[in-house]
Amino acid sequence: MKHLTHLLEYQVKDLLDIELQLLQILPKIIFCAKDKYLLKLLHLHLQETTIQSIKIGQVGQVLEILHTTKTSEVMTSLIKQITLFLNKDIKSELKDAGIIAELQKIEYYKIACYDTALSYAKELKLTSITSLLNDTLNQVYEINESLTDLAENHMNKKAANKY
Repeated sequence: MKHLTHLLEYQVKDLLDIELQLLQILPKIIFCAKDKYLLKLLHLHLQETTIQSIKIGQVGQVLEILHTTKTSEVMTSLIKQITLFLNKDIKSELKDAGIIAELQKIEYYKIACYDTALSYAKELKLTSITSLLNDTLNQVYEINESLTDLAENHMNKKAANKY
């Protein structure tokens, strides 16, 4: 890598894979969740992730990244971790609270990646890419806030009172 553009491309390739991996695991998470409020949020999360994958794909097109085989090893590890958690035999209220915790690990990683890519795009004065990345980062923050609100105001209390 010889230029900041190369770092941006590297980050975008990573983000492309992050979104694709998340799209693959979210249906399994939805299948395992039981709480109606969590299910509603997970379905919204799936829709938002679909939009985010389209937006990061658009960024890739602008940067002329047509196809990538880059695998985000961090995301692969996070997906493995959430898969192991989903396979645990625990009560539904605890599992639902744990699902939120596992998803927030992913969301914080996405925030770091999008924020880094956004910083690069701003420095390179790539306004169309900056706009797409900023919109997507705001969506990720909103999902994360929704997960936090659900955990603090509902799921954690439900799990604590149940056991």
